[in-house]
Amino acid sequence: LEKANGVSFSCPSHRYHSGSPCDEVQWQKDALEEAVFEALKVQIEIVQLETADAKSAAQSKENNLKYQLITLRAQYDACGREKFEQYEAYREGRITDELFLSSRDRLTLQQSMLKERIKECESQYEASRQEIEAAGEKQQSINSMTGLTEQQLRDHLYDAIERIIVYGPNDIEI
Repeated sequence: LEKANGVSFSCPSHRYHSGSPCDEVQWQKDALEEAVFEALKVQIEIVQLETADAKSAAQSKENNLKYQLITLRAQYDACGREKFEQYEAYREGRITDELFLSSRDRLTLQQSMLKERIKECESQYEASRQEIEAAGEKQQSINSMTGLTEQQLRDHLYDAIERIIVYGPNDIEI
């Protein structure tokens, strides 16, 4: 669209092509700004809900990972205690050399597998913490926008919109 006069916009192609589909496309500046403003308010609400959902999901994931880490560490420690108990039983002569060596190897292998799972879980936990921080920052940003008055939001309307494409009298892409 281009400015037709100081207060309205229209499609210039009807001047060059008879029967152009944009003959009827004409918008008053105030009506176009109002449509864009309403779309911006709706988008802010959508982003606010999405951010809250993302933060909630990340916190839930973090809690699950925290519980999983506690469980894995407890299993790792239990393997260490069992290794010690097997050693004590071997030293006291309650179990044979073969049984001690096989149980020690089995427990060592189990501990190494648990150690790998703990490392994985810790990295996932750290990534989850970063997701929560990012969601928190985004939520703060959105909350600062929702705290603006309508006039303040209107003042920032052109900062928030990159492009407006009008396809027809009732078809706008923002």
